[in-house]
Amino acid sequence: MNPFNIIIVLALIGFGLYAGRIVVQKSEAKKPVANNPVAKAAHYLAAGVASVLPLTLCATLFVLQLGRFQAVGVCAGLFIFEFVLLAIVAASSRAETKRSASS
Repeated sequence: MNPFNIIIVLALIGFGLYAGRIVVQKSEAKKPVANNPVAKAAHYLAAGVASVLPLTLCATLFVLQLGRFQAVGVCAGLFIFEFVLLAIVAASSRAETKRSASS
């Protein structure tokens, strides 16, 4: 991996972290996530992955010049990772709801 590719990957990660923070703040204003550090971290990471996914597809195709199948594979992997993170958020929210209902 040459230095230019590393810079592109780091830029995508940085943008994902920045955009994820903004998305989480707007989401928390509308409907808060369960008050659980794991749920909050998973929500933040899922928001970051969701916001950087289109840029990742463009970057892998046009800048990093990976093949179409490799680019789709990278994006599919990120999408599955996002789905797992959102499943963690949902499970934490459901556990929090059950805990508060039984109290």
